[in-house]
Amino acid sequence: MPFAAIIFIIALAVVMLTQQFRKNLYKQKLEHEELKNKHQMDFLRSSIQVREEERKRITRDMHDELGATLSITRMHLLQMERQMKIKMKN
Repeated sequence: MPFAAIIFIIALAVVMLTQQFRKNLYKQKLEHEELKNKHQMDFLRSSIQVREEERKRITRDMHDELGATLSITRMHLLQMERQMKIKMKN
């Protein structure tokens, strides 16, 4: 009888250790997935921020180019107007 009790205790200990090992393994997998998800979210946020900054830069460049083009066009029109007035006086 004492031998059967020892075997029972050993078997119970093996079952408990196996369950604890599986529990720890599952916990590690969850932590790994959480860390992976966090990195993906950080990457996504960073990617969105870079795109937004690039959009702002392009918008700024387009605004500056358009302003310069309009100023040059205005100058040409004023110059043409002056030339027309001079030709009309002669």
